[in-house]
Amino acid sequence: MATRQAPRWVREIDRYLGIKTQFYLHGNVHDCLFDFSGSSASQTSVRKLTLREYLLQFFKARGYEMIGFYDALDGFSFIDNYGAPDAEMQKLFLSMLPKEEAVPAAGGRDSLQRFRQPASGCVHSAIAATRTLMQNNEKPAVIIFERASRLLANPPNLSDHENLYFLGLLKCALEATSAAGKMNLTVIACDKLNDLPAWLYLNNPLGRSVHIDFPDEEERQSFLAATARLFHQEPGVEFNLQETLNAFVDFTQGLSNVELMSLRTLSHREKLPLHKPREIVERYKFGKIESKWQKLDPARLNDALKILGERVLGQEEAINAVTDILKRAKLGLSGIQHSARSNKPKGILFFAGPTGVGKTEMAKGLAELLFHEERACIRFDMSEYSQQHSDQKLLGAPPGYVGYEEGGQLTNKVKENPFCVLLFDEIEKADRNILDKFLQILEDGRMTDGKGETVYFSETLIIFTSNLGTVEELPSGERKALTNPEMNPAEVKRKILAAIENHFKYELGRPEIFNRFGNNFVVFNYIKPEVMVQIIEKILGQIMKDARERLHLELDFAPAVTKSLHDNAVQNLEMGGRGAGNLIETVVVNPLARRLFDFGQELPKRLTITAVHQNERGQYELECRA
Repeated sequence: MATRQAPRWVREIDRYLGIKTQFYLHGNVHDCLFDFSGSSASQTSVRKLTLREYLLQFFKARGYEMIGFYDALDGFSFIDNYGAPDAEMQKLFLSMLPKEEAVPAAGGRDSLQRFRQPASGCVHSAIAATRTLMQNNEKPAVIIFERASRLLANPPNLSDHENLYFLGLLKCALEATSAAGKMNLTVIACDKLNDLPAWLYLNNPLGRSVHIDFPDEEERQSFLAATARLFHQEPGVEFNLQETLNAFVDFTQGLSNVELMSLRTLSHREKLPLHKPREIVERYKFGKIESKWQKLDPARLNDALKILGERVLGQEEAINAVTDILKRAKLGLSGIQHSARSNKPKGILFFAGPTGVGKTEMAKGLAELLFHEERACIRFDMSEYSQQHSDQKLLGAPPGYVGYEEGGQLTNKVKENPFCVLLFDEIEKADRNILDKFLQILEDGRMTDGKGETVYFSETLIIFTSNLGTVEELPSGERKALTNPEMNPAEVKRKILAAIENHFKYELGRPEIFNRFGNNFVVFNYIKPEVMVQIIEKILGQIMKDARERLHLELDFAPAVTKSLHDNAVQNLEMGGRGAGNLIETVVVNPLARRLFDFGQELPKRLTITAVHQNERGQYELECRA
C-alpha cells in the first residue's frame, strides 16, 4: 500500500525545521486530525487525534525530547508517549526555571502549579519560563502555545501587559539555541493570523506562518475509504464502492474532519445508506427538508417561456437564456465542467442592461416559477453595502465585535431558507471586501458567518444586476448616456458586456471575479414602442383589478387616455417600464385618489376616465363619467 502524504501544513513545518525557530499555526486549528500510520496493504485503519496529540506525535518522531503545551486556563502540561502526564519532563522543566520562579507554592505544591492558574500574571511567567528553556537546554525542546487567540482581547489595540506577552514570544524566536543538533522551537496556534500582533510575524526571519487547511481531496478519500464499512448499509443492495467514494469526496468539499465523522453518525441515526452520498451530505447541511429542486415539475419548466413572458414583456432573448440555465440547474449540471458533483450554487446569472427593463421583475418571476412564491426572492440593494466594513453587515461581524452574535443579513436569510433566489442589485456599487466574499460563495458554495457557522449556498439561484455600460458618471458629477433606445440591440449588448469586463478586470483589478460569472451574462434590451403599449395596458389592468377587489368599483379608461399615456411613455423609452409606472402614478393614480376621496362613502359602481389634463398649478386632473 502506498504511503499517504502528510497534510500540506505538516510537510511545510517539516521543511522548515532547523531553519525557523517559531511557527504560527492558524486556520482549522480546532479540527481533529487522522492518523493512517496503522494501515497496511490488506487493511486500512484510521485513528482520530487532536491537534495536541498530532503535534506531540510529530515532534517525538523528529527527535524532540521535551514537548510542552501551554494555554491560559490549564497552564503548562508535559505529556509522555502514552498520552499521560510526563512527571520527569515536568521536573526537568522546573529545574530550568529562574530561582525566583522555583520557590514552592503555598500548601507545599511545587511552582509548576503556579502555571496552572488562570491569573493574568501567569501568562507572563509562562513566557519567561519558555524563554529560559529556549536559551538553556540540553535536550531539544518544543513549547506549543494553544488557543493563543484567547491571550488578548483586541488584537489591533494591545494593552501594556499584552504587548509584553508577545514581546516575550518574539524573543523566544530570536534567542532560541540548539540542543543535540536541533533548534529549540515555539509554536503558537491561533484561530486567525491577525489575532496576533502583526509585528510578531512580519519581518521576523525566524518565524513562519502555516495555515491549517480543511482536509483536501486526498485526505477525504483516505478517511472515507477507511470508514466506508462503518456507514449504514442496506442489505442486498449492490453498488460500485469506488464511484460512491468519489461522489462522497466531491460532495464533502469544504467539510472539516469532525464533520466527516458526523456524516457516519448521521448515516446510522437517519438510516441513510452509504450508496446515497448526496442525501447524507444534504441532510447534514440542511437538515430534514425536501429539496424543492427535486420537486420542481419539469412541465412547469417547459412552460417557463410563457410564464416569464407574461411577466417580463419584450425580453424574449433574455428569457430564452434564463430558461436554459434553469434546466441545467434542475438536472444538477451547474458547474459540471469543473466537477461532476459541484457544490456551487444551482445557478449564477448576471442581468445587465438599462434601468426599468425587467431585471428585478425577472428575478421575482423566477422565484415564483421555481418555489411558488415571490417572497423566495431575497433582494439586497448593494448601494447599501458600499462602505468599508459593510461586509460585516451582510455576513456578520467577527467574534468579539459589537453585534457578532446576530449574524449577517445574507447568511441569516439563507439559513432560514436555503431554497431561494438571491438578488444582488447593482453589484458594481458593493464594497471590495464583499466581492472577496462572493468569490468564495460562487466557487465553493459555502460561507462561514461571524458566529463561526457554515452557511451553504448550493441550493440557491444567485442573480446579480448591473447598469454598467448604459451611463457614465463624469468628473463634474453629471451622468452621460452611453447607449440609447435608437441603437441596434447587438451594439447595445456589445457595449454593456465590454463595460462589465472593463470594470471587473481593469478598474477593480479582479479578473477572477469576472471569470466566476462565466458566460451567464443576460443582457436586457431597451423597451420597444410596441412593447410599451403592452406595459401601459398591463399596469392599467392591474389598477382596474385592484379597484374592483378593494373598492368594488368598475374602472374603465377611454382609448384616448390610454393613447396619451403611451405617447408620453414612448418619449422616455430610456426609463423603461419603471418610467411608465411612475408616469401612470403621477398622471392617473394620484388624481384618481383625490377624485375618489371626494366621493366619500358614496362611490359609484362604475367610473370611466375620459380625459387627463393639467390645471394652472401643474397638477393632473381627470375627467370622469360615473
